[in-house]
Amino acid sequence: MCAYIYVPLLFTHIPHGRFRIFHPQGMVTARSDDGIKGSKLWLDGIQKMLIKNFCKEELTKKKDIQGGLEPLIFEQSMAHFEREESLINHMEEAGFEVGHELVHPMHSPEKVKFGLLRLKMSNDDEGNLLDKPIWRKFYFCLLPGHLYAFDKSTDEHASGHLYTKYCGVRRMMDDDDDVDDDGRKLVLKITTPLRTFEVKMKHETQLSEWVLALMKAGTKSNCGLVMQQLQGELARDLEAVYAKKASLKGEDGGLPQLWVHCEDGKVSDEVKKFDLNYGKNVLGRDASCEVQIKTDKSISRAHVLIEIRMDGNARVMDLESSVGTFLAGGAKGGLSPMDGLGLGDVLKVGSKTVLSIGEPDKDVLAGVLMSVMDRKKTMMPAKESAPAIVEGGAGEEA
Repeated sequence: MCAYIYVPLLFTHIPHGRFRIFHPQGMVTARSDDGIKGSKLWLDGIQKMLIKNFCKEELTKKKDIQGGLEPLIFEQSMAHFEREESLINHMEEAGFEVGHELVHPMHSPEKVKFGLLRLKMSNDDEGNLLDKPIWRKFYFCLLPGHLYAFDKSTDEHASGHLYTKYCGVRRMMDDDDDVDDDGRKLVLKITTPLRTFEVKMKHETQLSEWVLALMKAGTKSNCGLVMQQLQGELARDLEAVYAKKASLKGEDGGLPQLWVHCEDGKVSDEVKKFDLNYGKNVLGRDASCEVQIKTDKSISRAHVLIEIRMDGNARVMDLESSVGTFLAGGAKGGLSPMDGLGLGDVLKVGSKTVLSIGEPDKDVLAGVLMSVMDRKKTMMPAKESAPAIVEGGAGEEA
């Protein structure tokens, strides 16, 4: 039940027609997809609900409380607008072009990292307090100073947002439900002066990637200390993964190319080839990826990582993609969370694209292609005679 409702005086200046609802557990900022007109309809409905459920004395008390808050919120809003206007004027005077058109975070050239994470939720979709918090998947996008959470990457409006210019970052240490099989903590708590996100990672490597991304995004926090803790824990595991396969480095110091044998279920006579570089090679649909595959919609925006050290040893890791990454002939649990990668290895990315590291074994490749063709025709699992294909990731739409 609402303690009181507050309608800002600067209602017409609030982006997207937002309004605030104050209740005993805190404050909720809401908006209608129909803008200011839709938000006013909601407020009219809330006002009718209050009149129906509260007596005149209670409504008068709510109105008095609202009256006391209005000058404070008004003053805060005006200060914010004045600072914003001053900043824009200074930038224009300095010769910078200041655009006022809003750009979707996923389309921004400034995005630092994006992908599926699990967010701790204390309320359901209707705002009711849950008896026990739940973990729900959201598509996160990190920009300098901002972290957005979307139900789907294609959504127009974010479901959640953190202003991360100043924030505290730490790993949770007191919840046994939030650790992996080895007892290592996989929950990252990101705290700002206004809000806090608790996000759960699939494995430590993913955790370190996001902490590093927060550092790159210019966040003023303790990310460096967290990274120091993680590096020691990851070093041993990474060394074991890299040592699984022989080096990809040729005698001339060069690397093999990434061969695309089948794209979106279509096998071409002419194999498409991409150069691989030392360091990180991300494959996905997004234009920011080093290897972009546009046609296969089963491939996520950032689908799989191929990382190659300077000594030529390589690893492959699924990036919480929707459909997963599959390694032909891999051991059980193949890419959970990662595996070594060698010359000739064959990967199925998504459900309809087949790749290899350089020239593959013909029989292995034929078996993987057969599984793709069988799935395309009958939507049934690959034949038992085909080489083993091990799943390495699963998630919701990305």
